[in-house]
Amino acid sequence: MLRGHVFFEKLESALPFLPFMALGIQLAWLFIGSSGIAWISNSDLDGSNISVFNATANAGIGIVLVLAAFKEERFKAFANGPRAIILGSLLSAVGCIGIVAVGPYYLGPTLGTPLNMTVFCIFCAMSGMGLAPLILRCAELYGSLAPRKAIIYVAFSHIVAAAIYFIIAGTPVWAPAQGGPSLMGIVSFAILPLLAALFVSLSYFAPNASQEPTAVPQAAKAQMRTSKEIYRLTIVALVFSVAIVAVRAVVVDVSVVSFTQAVVSVDMLLRMCFAALFILIAVGMSGDSFDVGRLYSIIMSASVALMVLAPIASGFSSGWSQFILVVNDIFDFVFWCILSFIVYQKKLSPYRIFGLGWGAYTLGSAIGWLLGSRVMASLVETNTGFIVDVILAVSVLVCAFVLFSEKQLDGLFKPETADQPSLNDLMNEPLEPEAANAPMEKEGKGHFSKVIGSLAKEYHLSKRETEALKLLAMGYRSDVIAQEMQVSWSTARTHTRNVYSKMGVHSKQELISLVDERVRLDRS
Repeated sequence: MLRGHVFFEKLESALPFLPFMALGIQLAWLFIGSSGIAWISNSDLDGSNISVFNATANAGIGIVLVLAAFKEERFKAFANGPRAIILGSLLSAVGCIGIVAVGPYYLGPTLGTPLNMTVFCIFCAMSGMGLAPLILRCAELYGSLAPRKAIIYVAFSHIVAAAIYFIIAGTPVWAPAQGGPSLMGIVSFAILPLLAALFVSLSYFAPNASQEPTAVPQAAKAQMRTSKEIYRLTIVALVFSVAIVAVRAVVVDVSVVSFTQAVVSVDMLLRMCFAALFILIAVGMSGDSFDVGRLYSIIMSASVALMVLAPIASGFSSGWSQFILVVNDIFDFVFWCILSFIVYQKKLSPYRIFGLGWGAYTLGSAIGWLLGSRVMASLVETNTGFIVDVILAVSVLVCAFVLFSEKQLDGLFKPETADQPSLNDLMNEPLEPEAANAPMEKEGKGHFSKVIGSLAKEYHLSKRETEALKLLAMGYRSDVIAQEMQVSWSTARTHTRNVYSKMGVHSKQELISLVDERVRLDRS
């Protein structure tokens, strides 16, 4: 057991990004389930069973997440730690096997239609509920990342998800029962939750890894304005998800399964493209060039336009369905990032923020699948169907531009205390790895300390600025510098700016290069 523990410690140390990729594996599982490639049979002529899977699986995830937000302490006591994550993934895997088992080529004919559908829904709900602890651990991990790194890791997760989808979609089609799902699809469907659990559990083997969610300062709990804004954002996510998914569900429910899978495959390609674009933006941007509020408004406006024009332009046909799915994907991406930013900047509990936000978003998706497949699909050829679609679009419009507008989203990230950084400040944090665990060198010893002292005299740095210079040259981030110097984050940033200004450098990497060059010359 000890050897296994050491192995996982070494693995996490060598590949620290692996736990974060659990999000991508979980997304891959959801895409595979929502398209039916791993469990659908050739007797399913339309997407009605796909709609049922999406509604019940998302409901299972959403209900547990929302309960975790409101019963945080109880949930932590019960579900915190790798054991709960692994047990949850086992529950999800059992649900996946059950979904296949009640298919038309296995137990379906024996159970009969009414009982078969009931058991199918139970297994779908199990498959979703079991993933909730894993999602919350992912939320905790992403909430610990500086915003730019969070964007990059979320983008890589979406690329991983799309890659896994294509690998599974391209596996041999041999099936245990002729006409049923392929063996590789069945195995992948059941194993992916376990693989995601393994990846995210590596985070518990990291040095100084905490099994407790981010601490929630009492001051943050008392910030009622922030709480109200988060509740408003949650309502927007719920309404948006209901509306956009309902429009998509209309197409899935009345279309042949091959059409739905083709649309998802194209979506996976587009998802990889926009994820790569977000990586490029995150690497090259400065803090004031990433406007979260503006991006939010663009997504909402596009979704409203697509929902209104869908029945007019193409009667809920393929092209419009693809556009709607892409808008949903981008919101999915951006919303996870926004929740991560809130946790990181406000130092709020990821259980609370993601439980409310992502839980409401997932529940909205479940409601949307039910509304689209059970109500709107039957009304698509009537004026009533168009009216329902317009009502949904207007609901999104009101929520996005009245209840929680671009201005209010920007206001959510405004510092509430002098010690709290703005989102722009956090976006300007460098991407190079922090050196929080680097050994501190004693003052007055070695070439490094000698060079630091020489540079401090040369550039007329104060005592505190000299301390900041030393920590910056060792690769520390601003929050770590603040901790080492026992000052506020804003004070540490002030010392950092003063050092940059006096020494004529514009980044930490430039400063490190300057110090390294001086050390090299001092040794020669």
